[in-house]
Amino acid sequence: MGPKKLTMWLRFSWQKGLQVGLGLALALFFLKWINIGESWRYLAEIRPWPFVATCLLGILGTTIRSFRFYALVRAVRSPMTLTQSIFSNYIASFLAIVTPARAGEGGKILFFDNKKNLAACFIFEKLADFGLLVLAGVYGMLMFQRYMGGFAILLIIIVLGVMALFNAERILNFVLRRNIFKERWLWPIAQQISTGSWFIFLAHTIGIWFIGILAQVVGATALNLTIPIPLIIQVSALTTLAGVLSGIPGGIGPSQFVFTTLLAENMPVDHQRLGILSIIILLAAYITALAQGGIGLLMYRLRAKDTIRAKV
Repeated sequence: MGPKKLTMWLRFSWQKGLQVGLGLALALFFLKWINIGESWRYLAEIRPWPFVATCLLGILGTTIRSFRFYALVRAVRSPMTLTQSIFSNYIASFLAIVTPARAGEGGKILFFDNKKNLAACFIFEKLADFGLLVLAGVYGMLMFQRYMGGFAILLIIIVLGVMALFNAERILNFVLRRNIFKERWLWPIAQQISTGSWFIFLAHTIGIWFIGILAQVVGATALNLTIPIPLIIQVSALTTLAGVLSGIPGGIGPSQFVFTTLLAENMPVDHQRLGILSIIILLAAYITALAQGGIGLLMYRLRAKDTIRAKV
């Protein structure tokens, strides 16, 4: 390992170690704050069907994500079947939730040979997702102005992360150990996508985002709670921003603490019940990701193994 790679690895390890420590500290504080030993009594009140519906909505969101990726890949004239897009996105959804900051989500491009165009499509997806997150985050900060300073810092971190995507060729070349990506490679690929395809892409993105919000609203009904959609939009965006701080997969720690705190300030509900709700939503996300990973792996083995290596 050369000096540059060693320095990069040490910097990455130090940063992730700090994030893991912060995530664990906030997770332990959160469990103590809601008095987890006493709060477990609320689990007896869980209604099973809303919980199942939350999981199914999660699968629906990933399926729409698969259609978005398929349409975008086809728009840049790269070969891919819908089946390949579905199983790669299902597997990626599992990889995303078991890696910090959903880093494993990009693993779906590793299933294919044409990594350049597919990596560009993935970056376009992340830019769109980040864009909606930033808009919703600003909307949320207007509601929770007392926390504006802290969330503004997180928002800046997210924006810097988005800016880093435009220099992603260095990261991708380092991961793949091949100089596949040259500088300023995104723009020519973006020019291949028609206006109509961009509108379809935007519609898919909004649909994915709406399904995610709806899943949390439905999940709340599992504990007989009704959360107004404008409130859950604000809280969900700020919760996602807070999750960036955690080095634990799923944003565990900061996400649950922020979710519970913000809802408790705006709903006449015991914070212990809301804390258990945050755990239920997290549990539904893990169950959904595990199911999707299994389905995706089965599809890969039974239907797509012979055709997976898409050629340019």
